[in-house]
Amino acid sequence: MANVVAMTGTNTTLMPNLDEARRAIAANIVALEIAFPAGRSRDKDERDVSAAIYMQAISGIEPAIVVHVLKALRYHNPRNPFPPTPQDVYESSNKTVGALRSAVLTYGSINYQWPPSSNELPRGWFANVGASLFEPTCIVSDALATTWLSEAFRHAWPDNTLKQFLNFGWRDLESAGGLWSEQLQRLRQFNKLPAKVVDLATAATVETALAHLDKLQGEIASARTAEKLRREQKYGRQIFSNAEFDNADRIGDDPC
Repeated sequence: MANVVAMTGTNTTLMPNLDEARRAIAANIVALEIAFPAGRSRDKDERDVSAAIYMQAISGIEPAIVVHVLKALRYHNPRNPFPPTPQDVYESSNKTVGALRSAVLTYGSINYQWPPSSNELPRGWFANVGASLFEPTCIVSDALATTWLSEAFRHAWPDNTLKQFLNFGWRDLESAGGLWSEQLQRLRQFNKLPAKVVDLATAATVETALAHLDKLQGEIASARTAEKLRREQKYGRQIFSNAEFDNADRIGDDPC
């Protein structure tokens, strides 16, 4: 029992090897059964089979995420007073991965958001999720976050899209309006991510694209200023204060 308590108290986001990860997961599976002892007692063979089914349920999911799910189920157990089933663990683990992926992509494509949230998981599920993305003890490893972000980047900015943008003139950008503004905002956000999210060749293209964007936006501002001056020279000043507009209304109402 003491060993179980010691293991479950380990900082599971820092697991230097697979054996430690397996021990932490096994300890937390046992802890679930201890926390919810209702039901008939089982012999060792049955417990071993049960543990193997639990392990299959979380196969392929990062150990730190699994341990977080097992701990969260102690306080959000749909079977209370009985232990959660392997199906509960499987579904909760996959929903947790989905919520974490969504939070990582939000970080990468729009703006930073942590901790994650999900309507499919109980309130407080991520209350003790730990450090932020790309910090040493984050529940999502750098490798997994990089994989998700790289996939999102390739989807949002395939090579042909970046090359297309590099051929834009300022009129193309202005006429596209909001269609490109959101994409370019995401491009700027991706450019702030660790370099390993995109390969070096693509990173260089991104830098070129952003420099091109700055140039085009400067040209748009200059063109708008020039157009404003042209209109003022042709039609006179077109901007009036509220008082001038009010006075103009009164003059228009006065009988001749």
